[in-house]
Amino acid sequence: MQNSDTVRKKLAAIGISFAIETKNTEKNVDIEEALILSAQILGEGGDAQIFTPLLSWIMIHGEYVNVERLAKLKLAFEKDHMPLPWISAFSFFGKFCGQTRWKLLCKPVAANSCLGDLELEKSRVEMRGAAAWSLNSGFLVSKTSAIPDPKYVLHPSQLARSCHQYRNRLLFGANWRADVIWAIENGAKSPIEISRRTGASYETARRIFREWSLVEGAKKKEKIIS
Repeated sequence: MQNSDTVRKKLAAIGISFAIETKNTEKNVDIEEALILSAQILGEGGDAQIFTPLLSWIMIHGEYVNVERLAKLKLAFEKDHMPLPWISAFSFFGKFCGQTRWKLLCKPVAANSCLGDLELEKSRVEMRGAAAWSLNSGFLVSKTSAIPDPKYVLHPSQLARSCHQYRNRLLFGANWRADVIWAIENGAKSPIEISRRTGASYETARRIFREWSLVEGAKKKEKIIS
């Protein structure tokens, strides 16, 4: 089972707060990797308390997830490990929030997938109704089981200061360009290394690396002239 403390540290690094303080010791944390590990621990039945803060994070920051990259990481993970159905839960919720990019991963799962005791969640749904985002998704979540709240997450301006990858997403959009530049700024020296770190295709990595190099070369010439 994935270590709960490790996952919480990664989530703290992307701006999620918990009732019990979790120190952010991560540097250059990977947003999509944090979501993959979160889905893993939820699927293994561990640390269900991270679910509501995760939905809260998606509500505020989900527009800046590179969903195409998340899909590639999910596929790679599932080749060697367990399925990650809770990625679909994140996606249905993101779509419900109006973040259309999540449609790529909105795939219904086996009926009555839930966190915790199935019979208890069924009774909650019967009494209180199902969470609107969960309808037709296969997930069984009552209206009161996971109520997102901005108090669980950092404001975008705060997260931009502490999470380099998120800052690049704000600047360039949730796309491969943002992540290729993130990799370069964190020491990647070649398109091959960039592709390995980010999951971008070699051609995409090579093109953006070339464009970045042209800009950096122009900056150096400007300094010499000035």
